[in-house]
Amino acid sequence: MNGNTHFLDQSNVYGSDDTAAAELRTFVKGGLKVNQQQNHHLDLLPPDNNTDTNCTLSKPVSAVAVPVKVKCFKAGI
Repeated sequence: MNGNTHFLDQSNVYGSDDTAAAELRTFVKGGLKVNQQQNHHLDLLPPDNNTDTNCTLSKPVSAVAVPVKVKCFKAGI
């Protein structure tokens, strides 16, 4: 749940209004926009380029060596 809706509706991923949903969806077979990864088969949500927040996880948390500066994912709110 989140503060925008009182439903367990995954609006934190899909968006809670038409504007956020349009930024996250492809409008093709219900798909979400993704950032395709070269080195593995897991696609990620697109980066949020509108924030300066650093979302890098430490190696003990992520279990891998990560870049110094990682963008947060764009997601619905």
